[in-house]
Amino acid sequence: MLAVVALGAVVVAAVLALGTLGLASVGTLFGAVTAQMRARELLFPVLLLPAVVPVLLASVSATQTVLAGEALADAAAWLKLLAAADLVYLVVGVLTFEFVLEA
Repeated sequence: MLAVVALGAVVVAAVLALGTLGLASVGTLFGAVTAQMRARELLFPVLLLPAVVPVLLASVSATQTVLAGEALADAAAWLKLLAAADLVYLVVGVLTFEFVLEA
C-alpha cells in the first residue's frame, strides 16, 4: 500500500513538473512575441489561452486520475499528451526565440 502511495506521489510530482514546464515555455514564447506590440496587454491572453489548453487539460486530468486512486495506466495517456505538448512548445520556442526577439 505504501508503494502505491509513493508511486502516486511521484506521478503527481511529474505532472506538476511537466505542467510547470509547459506553462513556462508557452508563456515565454508568447510573451516574447507580444512584448514589442502596442496592444500586448490585450493580445497576450488571447494568444496564450488556446495554446495553454492542452497543457492545462492534461495536467488536471492526470492529477485527477492519480488522486482518485485509479490505475496509473489511466494517467499514462494524459502524461504522454503533456510531455508531447511540452516538447513541441520547447522546440518551437528554442528554434524561434532569436527571430522573435529581433522582430
